[in-house]
Amino acid sequence: LFFYGLAVLVWLADRWSPNVSRWTAAVGLSVLVGLGVFRLNGPEYLSLLGLPTALAALLIGLRAAWITAGLQTLLLFLARFSPAPPDVTTTALAGLSIWSMAGLMTAIYRPRYRMSEWFRNYFLNARQALEEARNQKAELVQTLEDLSLANRQLTLLSERLETLQMIAEEAQQAKTAFVAKVSHELRTPLNMIIGIVDVLTETPDVYDQPLPPALLEDLEIVRRNCDHLSSMINDILDLSQTETGRLVLHREWVDLPQEINNALTVVHPLMEKKSLTLTLDLAADLPPVYCDRTRIRQVILNLLSNAARYTDSGGITVQARTEGRYVQVSITDTGPGINAEDAGKIFDPFYQSANGQRQGRGGSGLGLSISKQFIERHQGEIWVESEPGVGSTFAFKLPISPTTPPSAGPARWLSENWLWYERPHRPHLPQSPYKHRIVVYDQNEGLLPLLEPYTDTVEIVRTSNVGEIDTALKGYPAHAVLVNGDSLEAIQPVAERLMHRHPDTPVIGTAFPPRLDIARRAGAVNHLTKPVTLEALKEATASLNRPLRQILVIDDDVDMQKLLYRMLKTIYPELDVSTTGSGQSGLDTLRRGHFDLMLLDITLPDMTGWQVLSALHQHSDQQDIPPVIIISAEDSAARSAYTSLLSAAFGRGISGPKLLRAALELSAVLLNPEAEPGPGPE
Repeated sequence: LFFYGLAVLVWLADRWSPNVSRWTAAVGLSVLVGLGVFRLNGPEYLSLLGLPTALAALLIGLRAAWITAGLQTLLLFLARFSPAPPDVTTTALAGLSIWSMAGLMTAIYRPRYRMSEWFRNYFLNARQALEEARNQKAELVQTLEDLSLANRQLTLLSERLETLQMIAEEAQQAKTAFVAKVSHELRTPLNMIIGIVDVLTETPDVYDQPLPPALLEDLEIVRRNCDHLSSMINDILDLSQTETGRLVLHREWVDLPQEINNALTVVHPLMEKKSLTLTLDLAADLPPVYCDRTRIRQVILNLLSNAARYTDSGGITVQARTEGRYVQVSITDTGPGINAEDAGKIFDPFYQSANGQRQGRGGSGLGLSISKQFIERHQGEIWVESEPGVGSTFAFKLPISPTTPPSAGPARWLSENWLWYERPHRPHLPQSPYKHRIVVYDQNEGLLPLLEPYTDTVEIVRTSNVGEIDTALKGYPAHAVLVNGDSLEAIQPVAERLMHRHPDTPVIGTAFPPRLDIARRAGAVNHLTKPVTLEALKEATASLNRPLRQILVIDDDVDMQKLLYRMLKTIYPELDVSTTGSGQSGLDTLRRGHFDLMLLDITLPDMTGWQVLSALHQHSDQQDIPPVIIISAEDSAARSAYTSLLSAAFGRGISGPKLLRAALELSAVLLNPEAEPGPGPE
């Protein structure tokens, strides 16, 4: 009955709490065994004390089994005080049964409990990892969405950048076109003013009466201002070239003291007029400097002119010193000085100081900016130091020779067996920079003038025959040999001979015509470049070696027509000069009369001068007219120099892959439009 009651109690406890019902079953079974021992006086029930321990291990755990074993041992001890206590053997066997059961349950269930604990921890860790993976996946999806959005934004920004780049390139082209337009539109009227002033001052008798001295003084003022305006135009063009990177430096070894003295010769009259003193402090050991002679002379002249212009009393000091691998030149004056605010902006284009003492001194505000550009193109530095009321010092430094990285490490030249010998004197030899070496054989002098602007970056070796080419290649190797002639047939034998003699050097053949030959092939015998001076026109007409009675001038500018008319009448008073303003009217005039000379402007409203010459050749009766081309603003004949034929020879031959790569690279160069010449080869 008690056993059934225990079962009902366990069932009720399980509905309330599973752990309570399990402990109830284990404890209740122990109580039943105790009742059998004490109430029924049955020591044999002691052998059943191992069952509660096994039940506790099965239902609760090993810890509960050991607790139950302890309680049962206590119950076994209390059994000694029962009315019928068990003997020692029965008690020992009962104790052995209890703890054997506890040990057996421990041996059986401990690995299982460890395994279940491992599975539990593994499950918890796997669940945590799964949760983290889900979170990372969500973050990854968000990151992918962000990257997709960023990619769309980058694509949009790239499109906008391409658009802005196109706008910038169009603006740059517009700026270049504007500079060219300014060059033409400003130099043309300036050329007429200078030309008329030259005629008035040099041949005043052409007006059949002497000019008054006051008028001659006024004309001298006009001429001086025209020179200033011409200098300003040249400054604008130089600034445009430096900003666009199209300025080519013609580097050579330059004696800097000589260039300083040449610049001082130009400024000396202004210094004498103002009674300014000159202190020249040039170091005796100044080495030659590898630079562009013309540009550096222009920088020195700009600084000296500014010093003389802004200094009313005192003097100017010019110093030149060597500082390491640089040469530093400084020009100090005793003028009004420059305040700190103006000194920070004085090298900006068109900037002029707001100081009242420095106003009204002339200048365009471009000289210092251009000088800064020239110095920086030489990897140099220019700066100003000034104190208001005391004076200013403008200084610049130039590298004596450009630094070139070594082709190999210096360690390969070291040896442990070398002995050190101290040299009594160090050699003072200028270090020439490394440049690509090209040997040029120009049969008709049509290629070398085109390569002259790039002599600062490429070593051009001029030769006049095949023997000189052999000598040049035996002394030092070259990257290539350029052979230029009137046609490829003329240069083919030379190229084949060089290919066999020097199989390691590529031989490239071209057919550039001479510069003057471009005009001659178009039907002209000479060309002039604006501004046209009286002396240049006289020399060009005299080179014809034929009597001139009638001359036709074709120019769209009426003032230019008058200027050329005045110059021609000054040179040849008995000359009959006709003028017209368009190419078609010039052709019509030529058909109606006979002319000994034609002055033709390339820029005409209806057609170019080249088209006029082409149309002129279509009439056999007019081919004996020798025209002289007047080129506006720039040398168009030089820009029209191209070769449509190109050949290459290499003694060692070329493989198929190399030929394919060379063809692709050459096609990329040929298909690139050459609207403007670049700064030079790299």
